Amino acid sequence: MNAIVLMVIGPRYEALYEGSKLQFEVYAKKCGANLEICRRAPDPNMHGHILTQKMLLPKSYSQYKWIAFLDLDVIISKNAPNIFNCVDETKGFGAVLDPLDKVEYLQANRVWFNKDFSRITTLTNRFTNEGFKFNSKIIGIINSGVWVAKPSVVSEIFSTYYFGGAYQGKEMTSLEEIPMSYLTQNADLFFPLNVKFNNQLIYFSCEKNARFNYLLIRTQEKINQLLKRFIPKRKNFLFLPPYIALIEKTLDSSFILHFSGGYPIPQKLKNSLSFDLRK
Repeated sequence: MNAIVLMVIGPRYEALYEGSKLQFEVYAKKCGANLEICRRAPDPNMHGHILTQKMLLPKSYSQYKWIAFLDLDVIISKNAPNIFNCVDETKGFGAVLDPLDKVEYLQANRVWFNKDFSRITTLTNRFTNEGFKFNSKIIGIINSGVWVAKPSVVSEIFSTYYFGGAYQGKEMTSLEEIPMSYLTQNADLFFPLNVKFNNQLIYFSCEKNARFNYLLIRTQEKINQLLKRFIPKRKNFLFLPPYIALIEKTLDSSFILHFSGGYPIPQKLKNSLSFDLRK
């Protein structure tokens, strides 16, 4: 048996889950999997950041053959296939790698963060800065918004690292993503997932018209912030037609669209998995 796993810890994430739980229920059913909701920190003693505790989920759900973790800030496409049909049974962990060698990655850093990172600088520095010895097995850095894991293979590797104190007392720039990437790639347990399973809006928006899309997303954010400030009980936000068009276009080329960065998430998109089921 397999499971879709979500972390819903705290009021903020409960609200996010309540607004989108239908799609997760439908997708779990489509995958023939259980839907597991983690509402308590996997490490109640909080030795590490709550995001780093994603590494403990395989151990928490070790009864399953495979688990698929999904962040809550996603929209699942009606065209999304069963993610468990896309795993590599000879490996133990799969995720989408950040597109470090693609123009959209460079554009995203330039436009959004006013920084210029080369692929090799990003890879070597981000691993070595956090105490990992870079080697030829390391092929990239995952985004942890969507990943699949075989608990019987990776749970002990992840939990040993987490509780071993390897990162404690150090400032982690990527929390769980660097150690999950390194531990699985260095042990030849990693396989890359199709990018469509974790298509990030920030990168898609920078493939073309990066500056325009940046201004559009920022404008949409400000509109929502103002509405929330002055009408705090309002549930349905005003979405600009160009913003909806951008999201629809991105969803058309995605299985799972990830709004990493806290960007506004429209609820009624015609190609979303739950669109036809909403009242």
